This record gives sequence, structure tokens and C-alpha cells, in this order.
Amino acid sequence: MDNLPQTKAGWLAERDIFLVAIQFFTRIPVGHIAHYKNSYLAKSRAYFPLMGWLVAAIASLVLLLTSAVLPTELAVWLTIAATVLVTGAFHEDGFADSCDGFGGGWQAEQVLTIMKDSRVGSYALVGVILLFAIKATAMTMLAEYSVLFCCWLLWVAHTSSRLLASLLVDWLPYVQDIDLSKAKPIATEPLSKARQILMWTIGILPLLLTGYWQAWIAMLISALLIWQFGRYSQRRIGGYTGDVLGAAQQIAEVSILVCFLALI
Repeated sequence: MDNLPQTKAGWLAERDIFLVAIQFFTRIPVGHIAHYKNSYLAKSRAYFPLMGWLVAAIASLVLLLTSAVLPTELAVWLTIAATVLVTGAFHEDGFADSCDGFGGGWQAEQVLTIMKDSRVGSYALVGVILLFAIKATAMTMLAEYSVLFCCWLLWVAHTSSRLLASLLVDWLPYVQDIDLSKAKPIATEPLSKARQILMWTIGILPLLLTGYWQAWIAMLISALLIWQFGRYSQRRIGGYTGDVLGAAQQIAEVSILVCFLALI
């Protein structure tokens, strides 16, 4: 049973697990992790929602600074660019590959083969354009309502979307060649109950700190969308891949923004 640390050595290991999360889910340099273990990557999934806090903090800072001197639309696009840079388009790439795979493949083997292909197809191109257009439009309208309000909702969206995407790991089987996957530890080592509680606490804290009922409704609708997307992925390819997780995060993030906008 993997419990949270109680000793100094345990807390040092936990620090390294947190650094592994930053290293894997973002492009922020953390230096060399001297005592790295393969199990750290699996355990770091508990901090996936916390990476949403980090990305949202950077996005909010960029939005606050740029909106003070630039038109709202341009400030929003620069904010989106900042999130892409800080994550290395990690999730957007998964979304693009999923669009190509599910759009261009018929059999499960075809879908998986297309997902692994590094080339960008028409489904990916159209999907990413629409994704960014919807995201930018929603953020612009929210920022015009209130920049601080938009920053708060970015915190909710980035955090909750990562929690929802992570839940697919516990729900669906991994379907790619597990021995060749860089995400092998995440796919094969489930989180302990203690780390599940930690992940959920980090993931829903932004919602707990808000007085907006609309945020809870947006989260619920987003959760239903991810549940349906997970069922679709299971029906098409038998489970999930890393690309599916990336797509789930982007779908959840955008749906939270759009749903909240529709409710205010």
C-alpha cells in the first residue's frame, strides 16, 4: 500500500515525485532528479490536477499583464499561447492525434496506427483550429465580463479538466503496446487510496472555494462529456491511450468554459 510520506526521507521522495509530475506534464525545467524511480511516474498522477494550478497561474499572469495594455482578443490569444508553451502542447497534441485517429480509422488497429503517426492530417488540423477558436471566443467573452473572473475560471477549468482526464486511467484499460509505452507506469500501477484522495482534493478545491453554482453545473456537464468520450473510446479501440487522455483534458477544459459562459 502506497501511503503518503511520514518521515523526512519520505517527504524528500515525495518532493521528487512532484518534480516528476512537473517534468512529465509540463516543459518547466526542474533539473536532474537524482533518486528517480520508475514508480514515481505512476505516483505523480496524483499531482496532475496540481499541474492545472500551475498552468492556470501562468495563464492568469499573462492575461492580467497583457489585457492591461492590449485589446482583450489579443491578450486571450497570448494567454493561450503561454499555456501551449508551458505544456509543450502536450494535451493539444493528444487531441489532434485523437481527431486523426477516430476520424480517419475504421478498425481499432487503424485508429491506433493513425494516432501513432507523427504526421498531421485534415481531421487534426480542423479539430485544433476549432478547439482554439472556441476556447479563445469563450475566454474573450469571459475576460470582457471581468478579467479577474476569467482568471478564476481558468483555475477551475485547468484543474478540473486534468482530474476528469485522469479518471479515465482508473476506468478504462490501456490499449497500446504497454511494453513500448513511455506511460507504462501510469497505465500499469494504480494510485493508492491516499493518493486518490489527494488527487480529488486538489482537483475539486477550486470548486469548493467558489460561490458560483454555475461552476458545479459546468463541472457536471463536463464530467458527463468525458464519460461519453470514454465510452466512445472504449467502443472504438477498447480503452484509452495517452492521446485519448490529452483529448479528454482539452474537451473538459473547453466544455467547462463554454458551459459556464452559457449559464451566467
